[in-house]
Amino acid sequence: MPSTGADHTQAMRRYAATRAATLAADNLCGYVLKKDSPSCGMERVPVYGSGSTAAHAGRGVFAAAR
Repeated sequence: MPSTGADHTQAMRRYAATRAATLAADNLCGYVLKKDSPSCGMERVPVYGSGSTAAHAGRGVFAAAR
């Protein structure tokens, strides 16, 4: 969270892995993902480091879940 400095990465990764496994059991053919989303962007997702400028080098945690 750029505004607070809180890091929710591990909680999001756990949720994404659990949710992806649940959806896989539903025999889906695919997902609709949103560009630049921290949860489901496929590439060039903004990643904030110690500064306020984002590097566009990430992948959304749900998109990366297997």
